[in-house]
Formats: sequence, structure tokens, C-alpha cells
Amino acid sequence: MSENEGELSFALNEVSSHSEVVVKEFVLIFERYLGDKTDIQHVFQAFLDWKKIVTRLLP
Repeated sequence: MSENEGELSFALNEVSSHSEVVVKEFVLIFERYLGDKTDIQHVFQAFLDWKKIVTRLLP
């Protein structure tokens, strides 16, 4: 838990920046995965759903 607004803001910005990296990694996974693409689609959708929740917390 954050001690103050600055720590919360820093943590949320870190989440945002790391989520951009995750999206880029998903692009590679979609390109290279040889199995059923719906496996990846379900995981990616779960990530997007999580990101919507986190976005509501951003200042």
C-alpha cells in the first residue's frame, strides 16, 4: 500500500509503462505461437480487462 499520493502515482505510472511492454510482447506471441490462437486471445482479453480496472485508478 502506498504511504502517500506520490507513491501511488509512481506505482500506477510503473504499471502503465510495463503494460505497454506487455502489449508489445503479446504481438510477438500472436505472431509466433503455433498452437490454437484462441488460447492467446483469452489471455490477452484477461489482460485488457485487468488494464481497464487499473486505468480507472490512474490519476
